[in-house]
Amino acid sequence: MKLPRTWLGAILIIVILNFIIALWLFWIPRNRGESSSRGWLPFGMASFSTDFAYDARTFFPAIAGNNIAPFAIPPRILVLPHHLMASPIIAKGISLLTNPSTNTIIVLSPNHANTGKCDIISSKNKWDTPSGRVSVDEGLLNIFLKSGFVCLDDKALSVEHGIAGLLPFIKHYLPKAKIVPLALKKDISPELLTNFIQQLISFSGDTVVIASIDFSHGLSQLEAAQRDKITESLVSTTNLSELLRLSSEYLDSPASLVSVLSLIQSRGQKPNILTRTDSSAFSNNSREVTSYFLIADDGNITTPSTSTFSLLFGGDVMLGRSVNTRMIKYQDFSWPFKNISALLSSADLTTINLESPFRSGCLPTDKGLIFCSDPRSIAGLITSGVDIVNLANNHIGNQGEEGFAETISILSKAGMVSIGHGSPSIKIIKNTKLAFLGFNDIPPLIPYISSSSQENIDSQVSLAKKSADVVIVVIHWGNEYRPRSLRQVELAHLAIDSGADVVIGHHPHWVQEIETYKGKPIYYSLGNLVFDQMWSEETRKGILVRLMFSGNTLIGQEQIPIKISDYGQPQLLF
Repeated sequence: MKLPRTWLGAILIIVILNFIIALWLFWIPRNRGESSSRGWLPFGMASFSTDFAYDARTFFPAIAGNNIAPFAIPPRILVLPHHLMASPIIAKGISLLTNPSTNTIIVLSPNHANTGKCDIISSKNKWDTPSGRVSVDEGLLNIFLKSGFVCLDDKALSVEHGIAGLLPFIKHYLPKAKIVPLALKKDISPELLTNFIQQLISFSGDTVVIASIDFSHGLSQLEAAQRDKITESLVSTTNLSELLRLSSEYLDSPASLVSVLSLIQSRGQKPNILTRTDSSAFSNNSREVTSYFLIADDGNITTPSTSTFSLLFGGDVMLGRSVNTRMIKYQDFSWPFKNISALLSSADLTTINLESPFRSGCLPTDKGLIFCSDPRSIAGLITSGVDIVNLANNHIGNQGEEGFAETISILSKAGMVSIGHGSPSIKIIKNTKLAFLGFNDIPPLIPYISSSSQENIDSQVSLAKKSADVVIVVIHWGNEYRPRSLRQVELAHLAIDSGADVVIGHHPHWVQEIETYKGKPIYYSLGNLVFDQMWSEETRKGILVRLMFSGNTLIGQEQIPIKISDYGQPQLLF
């Protein structure tokens, strides 16, 4: 029996409409960046989109600017931020995990909306990122599901930016890794959390665990710093019970933090705080900040860890001349350090080179080569957590012996030690003894400052090495506005031959070459950190250098670029 043409037309229209509807359900959500959790879609193609938690403006600069050296043994446990403003920290943290054996990453996140079918939610759906699709390790997730501690909730998980924000970075650095996404409610049952942690501890091998956590929220920089100090102390002492009591002003997921700290503790290790900073490091807003921590284990899950610590080095700091007149203009003597104080404070020890002596009665001026710093400008060094100040340079005698003596006195009262005048400064960090020495190679050479004669370097460094685990040598040398000289190379190699583990250089006002000699790093010049030389790109730029040590072993290096604006205020260029 033949069907009427009108029937055939109607059937054709229905088929076409069904095709369009199917296309809309399957294809359009993915191309618009909308999330889809329809588990019944054909061919197992159900997925979420990370578009709502992705910003190319922060992602690509973070990837491009990430030059952190990998650890000798990659960590297996991390605490990372998920705030996209902190993309440089996310990139650096996840890049540390780069290892062919990293197959599965368990991602612990706050459940920001505090909704869902149970206290810990997950999903088997894949996630679409700009670099490709991230799959779920269903075998491992099924173990969690069978325990009853975790349940599936596609709808609630699909909008969780604490997970989605990390996945583009995971896909970029670990393209073959699968994930197990877990979002934990704020009011999670203590008994359930204990059982969940025990199950987490039972997993071993190649599984990596990341806790996605932002810290102090919606506070002034000072208020955030005060709370972060409390949090840092509780983390360092692994005080889990007190951490669980912290409010959302301190962090957004105490349960996730306690979970990973318990895991670190179970492996005979201690948490290593690699970075502590806040959002003012990435923007000009210090009135209301979010804080960020980068915390890791030491990457060795079979033996107890050695203590890990970080040293941060900055370039030339000159607080006189136009830098001083700007501080007076803005009525703020910590103004030069506003954008970098959080970063400087994040290290266990921070060292800078002070080009201008402190002297009472400094007259404001924008001219001249005789530098003088108002004693009130010590405020910037204090708020930045500077610990060690090198005085071995050609300008420290600009205010005579009286100015030199006043400078040492002001630094001492502020709790800072100075180097460069005859003997090493000794610091003990996590049972590692460090000796800091400063030398000046630029005229005028004054008697109360250590000159960089070969005999001086050899004798002082050799003597320091006999009693210290790590010897840091800081030298003021080279030619202004030029690449490194043969004289610099000669002195650097001499210092290392004599026992130095690190050589840091200043004076040229340019960033110069970096060399590794006998396995030891030489940074020939860090360039300017705080200076008023606005007349060229090279003199406006500098680098901060972060060195990570495990005992007396250098395990990581990082160069952080800065650029000076407004005659004396550096900005971070992550």
